Amino acid sequence: MLEPLVKNPAWKGRRGPLLLVIMDGVGYGKYPAGDAVADADMRHFRAMESRGPTTRLKAHGKAVGLPSDEDMGNSEVGHNAIGCGRVFSQGAKLVGASIASGAMFEGDVWKRIIERSTKGGGSLHFIGLFSDGNVHSNINHLMAMVERAAVEGVRRVRFHLLLDGRDVGAQSALDYLRPFEVFLDGLCAEGFDYKVASGGGRQYITMDRYGANWDMVRKGWDCHSGYRAAFCKRRGSHTRLPGRKFCRYRSGHRRICYSLSGRARRKDHRWGLCCILQFQGGQSP
Repeated sequence: MLEPLVKNPAWKGRRGPLLLVIMDGVGYGKYPAGDAVADADMRHFRAMESRGPTTRLKAHGKAVGLPSDEDMGNSEVGHNAIGCGRVFSQGAKLVGASIASGAMFEGDVWKRIIERSTKGGGSLHFIGLFSDGNVHSNINHLMAMVERAAVEGVRRVRFHLLLDGRDVGAQSALDYLRPFEVFLDGLCAEGFDYKVASGGGRQYITMDRYGANWDMVRKGWDCHSGYRAAFCKRRGSHTRLPGRKFCRYRSGHRRICYSLSGRARRKDHRWGLCCILQFQGGQSP
């Protein structure tokens, strides 16, 4: 059970109201070159900084529950960390630990996925962000699940890839796709039918829904689920057979697609969706 935070007995309190201001994207960088914050005229902020007690906190890496200090922070990381008073593991670390310990594959949901994917010629589908940015997803987690699915006898798997370019370098998709196809070729050589079925970016469809643009999400869902023509597909590889696993950490995007998938589940009761992390109303391994 989580122990409650204990107030520091040395804290005597302060008079007056307290104002909490979150300045997204503002921080202390190591290098002045290209640092817009360091180069900005922030005379009022600096004056407040000089008059009161201050400290600097890390907003990336292990200090905020990410797997390593090479992992950058972002808005979701801050949402989960601000005000906690302690370090909680972020999604990437939780998933990595679950895979490493084998706990993910012992869960009832994973077992149901395998059962449904191995009976009656079914397929297992994966849809999610395709990179190793470790903010929204990690391709190594996908590969670990694919390897486990092969061990457990899933013969047919299809992948619906949301190409990144934000958590990782712009136009870096081929840096991830080419090694992944080599990985799949190795499994296909062993008799498995594992192929990329559809693909596309994250910025304009499916994922980055700025301004609550639900139509953008719907277009991406229709594309990847096969109700309309997909792009970047290989002949003979695209399918909309039931069964899908959503491999992303951010609950908001998973919740959106889980809601949209209700249409598919109403049309075909064999169709199911589960997510790599649990959120209210969803399933996860």
